[in-house]
Amino acid sequence: MRRDVETYTELCDALAEPKATLASACRAIGLSVASAGRWLRASKAAPTDNEFLWRGETAPLHTQVRRAARIAHERWLKGERPSRPLKARPRPAPDPDYDDTDVTADAVAAPEPSVTVTDIAPTESAEPMSALKRDLLQRIEARKSGTPLPPIVPVQGAAPYVSPEARAEGIGRGEPKPGGMKVA
Repeated sequence: MRRDVETYTELCDALAEPKATLASACRAIGLSVASAGRWLRASKAAPTDNEFLWRGETAPLHTQVRRAARIAHERWLKGERPSRPLKARPRPAPDPDYDDTDVTADAVAAPEPSVTVTDIAPTESAEPMSALKRDLLQRIEARKSGTPLPPIVPVQGAAPYVSPEARAEGIGRGEPKPGGMKVA
């Protein structure tokens, strides 16, 4: 990029956006951050060589950059937000041959289930339903219809619930062994 007044002005304008950084401003105008750093160092070394007019004031580049950052900070504090994206990257042009008119919301929506839990009737060809599954289906139907729920019946062979406090005391850990020891 050329080192001229137009580039300096573009850099300061990009830096004056709220929430802008030197890197984002350089990216927005297509300038490398290293080049901007070299220009700022050169401006500090020889301020009279890099003076230009920006927003009614003539000053060297490093002073104008500092002023632009101050303006950006003040704008941010007033509640302004960036007017353009800070990470400006080239985007590919849309494909003119692409036709999206045949895609509708109906085609994208999830299909309705063809079979629900209530549609399944036990038959001889169906796998046998476990007692737990049958109890669960009865509870679902009772809840839907508003009838009172049947009482919970413990499943045969299931271990009884033992609270953590009882476990800490050693209760419910099995039958005592001969000699008073419990099975862990």
